[in-house]
Amino acid sequence: SASVNSPIVFHFSEAVNISAFVSGAEILVDDASGFGSPVTVTLAKSGRFGNQIIATPSSALSAGTRYYVKANSGGSNDGGHAISTAQEFGSFTTAS
Repeated sequence: SASVNSPIVFHFSEAVNISAFVSGAEILVDDASGFGSPVTVTLAKSGRFGNQIIATPSSALSAGTRYYVKANSGGSNDGGHAISTAQEFGSFTTAS
């Protein structure tokens, strides 16, 4: 299980253009798989090759809760190539 204050790391195969990603639009973290009310997160580019996005929740996540993570189409890499299809990254559960 993950800490309620842990950042969520998204790994991509190429360097990302962080300005093309928006919390709640291209990067989603939600306690429901339908992503109807995503958690507000701050996004930062990271990784040796710039191919990671770190999503840090604006407030602590709820304890003992399953969260789902997803990258929607719309973001792009540093070369300007857009992500054409949404990718669900699975889920994690926070510590009780």
